[in-house]
Amino acid sequence: MVRTLADGSSTTFLAPAKTKQELQAQIDDHLRRFPGGVQINENEISYKGGSFVMTFAKPNSPQSRNMGTQGTNDCPWGWYCFWDGTSFTYPRGRLSDCGWQDLYDFGWHDRTESVAQTLGSPTYVLYIGHEGSTPNHSGDDVYFFTDSAKKTISAVPVDFRNSADHANQNCPLLTE
Repeated sequence: MVRTLADGSSTTFLAPAKTKQELQAQIDDHLRRFPGGVQINENEISYKGGSFVMTFAKPNSPQSRNMGTQGTNDCPWGWYCFWDGTSFTYPRGRLSDCGWQDLYDFGWHDRTESVAQTLGSPTYVLYIGHEGSTPNHSGDDVYFFTDSAKKTISAVPVDFRNSADHANQNCPLLTE
């Protein structure tokens, strides 16, 4: 499956790989298109010192087995995660940083169809688009969100699928 991205380019890394060689080709293509990442194992790359991790195939699945199949929310504790398909279908991206994040930096802009968070309370994650963007991000449009009451969205509303360009985790202030 080939998908045309918002910047006009096309990519094939969104199609499930059938072999380990195809999986590696997808990883190599992603790193070429979005430099700055590091491959950390056979099916993952990371950016920003590990604060963003992209998993191309579900771990421990043949080639990693059931790549591209629907699954369950497997977002690790302390992260917020987003999948390229509804019902938590891989590939999956996950972030741990607080504050505003440009998903383009990781090659994850315009490709979010399901989301989850496993963050402590009180915190929320906003998924944001470019419309009305200003240099300080105050004019960005919030498309959808997760919070301590709504921790998962297995199918982002159709009007907002594959349209989030940024994420913003509001982290509680720590006091001593």
